[in-house]
Amino acid sequence: MKNIARATAILLLLSPLAACSDDDNNLRVIPGLDASSGMSDARVTDAAIPDAATPDTAVADAAPPVAVGLQNATATFSQTSPGSFLISAAINGSLIDNSGWAINANFVDQIAAFETLSDSPAYPGGTKLTFTLDHRYSTEHALGKFRLSFTTAARTAFADGNDGSTTPGNVGDNAIWTVLAPSRATASNGATMTIKNDSSILAQELDSIEVTYTVVASTTATGITGYRLEVLKDPSLPLNGPGLQNANGNFVLTEFSVTTQAP
Repeated sequence: MKNIARATAILLLLSPLAACSDDDNNLRVIPGLDASSGMSDARVTDAAIPDAATPDTAVADAAPPVAVGLQNATATFSQTSPGSFLISAAINGSLIDNSGWAINANFVDQIAAFETLSDSPAYPGGTKLTFTLDHRYSTEHALGKFRLSFTTAARTAFADGNDGSTTPGNVGDNAIWTVLAPSRATASNGATMTIKNDSSILAQELDSIEVTYTVVASTTATGITGYRLEVLKDPSLPLNGPGLQNANGNFVLTEFSVTTQAP
């Protein structure tokens, strides 16, 4: 009987599939060990051997993006003739009203600012931002060049709700804004979106009536209280822009929206 027990022990040690159990410790034999290892006990607890069939619970699924509520839309200028294209129309949630923000006939660099309804969440590692800029006007009126920024300043420091139709609204001192460096910029019509050295984005003109821009950027900041959109002139644009409208360089931004999530 002693010889049989000794042979059984050797077979268990040599077998790569060998396993034994202990009611108290739930032990298993380490696969692949052989007698030449010199180890007298090749058993370890289950906790020390990851099971390939068991998902890694330490890696959680990425949380879905959270839509940001925006308020107090403010601009340095909004168009009132012809038509009414106030900055507030760019955050009214509508994509079918043939309206939005435009700047005829004050075709210079202009700025819009928006407060968030609440501070952005304290995500571990910062915040991933996805901006959507929709253009749904009945003729080509997309933005040609623009730049995005964020702030964590007190909401009293910017975005007073003045649409700029008569006098410029308070879009905040430049010092409170941090320019975002986009990691990706795309257009729904396939236009090339060039990220410039100053973090502005230059759009290729494809004469599309409707187009949606999507811009992704990340920051280590949390507790974001507002966003800034600069529309910028450029010599490559029709009449220097800042829009892609061929007759005068105007644009109509139908809707501006943001989501946040962990990076």
